[in-house]
Amino acid sequence: CRYFWDDGALLNAWTDRNRFAEEAERVTGESRETVLGFLDECAELYDLTSGIFIFSPFYQFDNFRKPESLNVARNFRKLNAFSTMHGVISSRFKSPKLVQLFDRYATYNGSSPYRAPGTLNVIAHLEHNMGAFFPEGGMRDIIRALEKLAVRCSVSLHNGSEVRSVVRDGSRITG
Repeated sequence: CRYFWDDGALLNAWTDRNRFAEEAERVTGESRETVLGFLDECAELYDLTSGIFIFSPFYQFDNFRKPESLNVARNFRKLNAFSTMHGVISSRFKSPKLVQLFDRYATYNGSSPYRAPGTLNVIAHLEHNMGAFFPEGGMRDIIRALEKLAVRCSVSLHNGSEVRSVVRDGSRITG
């Protein structure tokens, strides 16, 4: 990914975290160590939260009874849940360009970095530590593939309908 600014600056956001940090230092003057330190914080945030927020169905309060939740509770301050993404980012970086670059990740889910919780800085880990990928047919192809799979598995889809609750019967969703 390439970032361009009105002053003519261009930053290549490499998927290799070390190359990215070196490029960020070259373009913005922010130290490589500061960039890598922030990415390490984002990785820790991912390690702390992914088990209950990403890899588990998150539809009811029972998720907070899982063992992973206890670890989250013990490390709650690290979540930055009561800080905004922008607040966390701007406290780590002096460079307005890097603040803008990392703030942008709030838009991935339609949020504003000025209102979204700092916990969402986990997105930077996915981008720069793990490497994000784009599906060949675009994001819509993922939806189409899931729809085909659902139909093949006899799932009833109700597009455009509001969901007010999820009805479970044991481990099955029935409505």
